[in-house]
Amino acid sequence: MEEIIVQQGNKETRLLELDLNGTYEHKSSDDDDTREYAVLVDWIHTNSLDKAETQVGFFGNQNSVCRPRVAKWNHTVNTLKSRWKVSLQ
Repeated sequence: MEEIIVQQGNKETRLLELDLNGTYEHKSSDDDDTREYAVLVDWIHTNSLDKAETQVGFFGNQNSVCRPRVAKWNHTVNTLKSRWKVSLQ
C-alpha cells in the first residue's frame, strides 16, 4: 500500500497520506496475515445508484474483496456481462 498514488482533486497523493473519516488507523505490518492490502480496480462499466442492478440469486458479500467459489458468482458475472454488453478477453 505504501506505493499507491491516488488522484485527489488536481493533486496526486499517497493513499496512506489521505485524511481519514472516523477512528480507523493505517497500521503497517511485515506479517502477510495482518498486513493491509489495497486492490486497484480498472472499472470497465459503472452505473449510477438509481440504476443499481439487483436480482434475487445474485452473489453478495460484505467484504471489500473476496474469492468467490460458489455458483451464484458465475451466475451474477454472466448476467451482468450480458446486460452491460461487456466482453472480457
